[in-house]
Amino acid sequence: MGLIQFYILTMIDRKTEWENEDSWLWKGLAIIVGIGFISFFTWGEITDYRFNSNHKFTIATTVGHTGGGWVDYEFTVNGVVYKRGDKGLTLKSINAKYFVKYYTPDPSVLAKIVSDDEVPDCIGEPPPNGWAELPSCE
Repeated sequence: MGLIQFYILTMIDRKTEWENEDSWLWKGLAIIVGIGFISFFTWGEITDYRFNSNHKFTIATTVGHTGGGWVDYEFTVNGVVYKRGDKGLTLKSINAKYFVKYYTPDPSVLAKIVSDDEVPDCIGEPPPNGWAELPSCE
């Protein structure tokens, strides 16, 4: 076998090695993207479960709005004021009162306005640590 033939066979083997490395690169990238995709949807489910199983209610007051349909509000739990924003709420006026559902261990992490309906006048001030269930006038 001549020197040129040996060189050509060596280059062919190298090309095969590169193709194998590229294959592993794409497989690794596909695995990382797949894990990210699954994590994105699983995290939402875990967060919803934690939020729905460990929450209380209090009253939030609207303080303004920002662009894109966001309404800014604040609420107080155990003397600490939390400021949040929510999208999709119809801002009727500044200082309007709404029921807010918050994550009990850390209200700064999760909180959400329950509905577009303002808190009725018959509902008094909330307890410092909130209500376990949504209060009613009855």
